[in-house]
Amino acid sequence: MSVGTASIRLARPGRALVETVRATSMPVRAFVLSRLLVLATGALGVMTMTKHAPFHGARDLLHQLGPVGNALAGSVDRFDANYYLDIASHGYGVASSGHLAFYPLYPLTIRVLSLLTGSGVLAGFLVSAVAFQAALILLHRLTELELGRRAADVTVLLLAFAPLSFFFTAVYTESLFLLLSVA
Repeated sequence: MSVGTASIRLARPGRALVETVRATSMPVRAFVLSRLLVLATGALGVMTMTKHAPFHGARDLLHQLGPVGNALAGSVDRFDANYYLDIASHGYGVASSGHLAFYPLYPLTIRVLSLLTGSGVLAGFLVSAVAFQAALILLHRLTELELGRRAADVTVLLLAFAPLSFFFTAVYTESLFLLLSVA
């Protein structure tokens, strides 16, 4: 390689990134781009919303995450997420009475993964994110078999960027349900 060729390659470092993105499959691109959008808007929402008093275990969780962690994870650990995290930590015992409407597969996976991560919120996010990515891949493959590649790409993009798709990486069961339904 000559010196001139090396300087041209160094002058265009973004070209390699563009080629890598083009080589990546549509479900992976849709997942990454949509989740970055959800993360950014979620963090912006958490930072600009007026603070409400968190209920039961959420107050300890917010102190554990700190201000930066709360801004990043604040949109994934709200409302019913606290029930799933509570069940993952304490089970369906007396402390969790009234939570029988929450089925055990999702909290169980959170509990197992939180042993490795040390955080129920991170474990819940990872379970949801992995399930959503796997569901997008399977949905793309299924749609491609039935309707062709263009329809599969559009289907995955529409699902990943749907207005309520932020639930797919929140600590909710939606992504796991989607994965099991598509599979």
